[in-house]
Amino acid sequence: MIVVLYGTDDFSIDEEAQRLAAEAMPSDMADLNTTRLAADASVDDVRAAATTAPFLAPHRVARVEGLLSRLTQPPRRASGTSAGRPRQRKNTATKRAVDALAAFLPTVPAENRLIFAEPIAADRSNRRRPAPAFLRGPLGKALKEHATVKELPLPQGPGLVRWLRECARRLGGSIMPDAADLLAQVSDGDPRNLDQEVHKLLTYAGPGRAVNTDDVRLLVHAAAQTDVFAFVDALATGQQRQALTQLAQFYAQGAQPHFLVGMIARQVRLLNQAKALAQAGTPAAALPAALGMHPFVARKAAGQARRFSAAALVAMHHAVLDADLSIKTGQADPQLALELLAVQLAAYGPPSASAGHQRTRRGTWQR
Repeated sequence: MIVVLYGTDDFSIDEEAQRLAAEAMPSDMADLNTTRLAADASVDDVRAAATTAPFLAPHRVARVEGLLSRLTQPPRRASGTSAGRPRQRKNTATKRAVDALAAFLPTVPAENRLIFAEPIAADRSNRRRPAPAFLRGPLGKALKEHATVKELPLPQGPGLVRWLRECARRLGGSIMPDAADLLAQVSDGDPRNLDQEVHKLLTYAGPGRAVNTDDVRLLVHAAAQTDVFAFVDALATGQQRQALTQLAQFYAQGAQPHFLVGMIARQVRLLNQAKALAQAGTPAAALPAALGMHPFVARKAAGQARRFSAAALVAMHHAVLDADLSIKTGQADPQLALELLAVQLAAYGPPSASAGHQRTRRGTWQR
């Protein structure tokens, strides 16, 4: 059995891979019958892991992370000079590896489970991306013929509400539809954070009772949406000091950096969508449905989007992504990265008279 899990929801990919592995064998035999390989594994490594016979268990699991994406990256062009020859040899070796993997897939023993986990970075644009390269060509043909391929995109809009209800069911509880809708509105949209929030809500509700809207208002960052609007209002009016004060209040409420950057990213993404819809002539009454948001949230976002140019919103989106990457990769202290992000985003709003600074054309600040 071969399974390919890919998409922008890396949390759900990991959860599904764990579920498939748990179904394959008793938990006390998992360590003896599970092999995990990283993206730098060779095809020989995969072959060895996927063909080893199970030990005192019905199945064996080989989980491979990111290999398909690595093998099917677009080849780099080799120049006509001798410096380009090593690169050309590397591209040739990669093609041989792809062909070898495609040829091996039909031979995977039926009693073994070969799981390819392929998280894909979210696109900076809202355009629908093509199928990943590993699902095209000879390798893609082999995967489609011999594997179960499942895409797991980040849940959004109504899909996020359904995801929350399914998450609660999977954890042994339930959440009312209106409570799931409210949680989706005030969340940062990150499945990892939402999974923790649902855990917390189910524990509070206790066995036999569904989570309701009162629970969400009480336990989840109840003012999160209002607070983030206040934060963006400060950015939109160039109030750097107010934005930093709002950020400090988030910390005082117990919010973690990864939650905050996700919340800011969600809001900036929402403003970009609202701006694009307004430029396309979408009526105000149609905005909530187009954005998949509560009418209050949609109206507030549309009003804030008018304060920024389209170019400024795109630049803000990139700045948030860069900050998120620096935090997740450990390149920067999370709190410092968020403070620098707040200063950077405030530079895209009109200068505040009380800021004591002048904004240059490049968006930096000078006294």
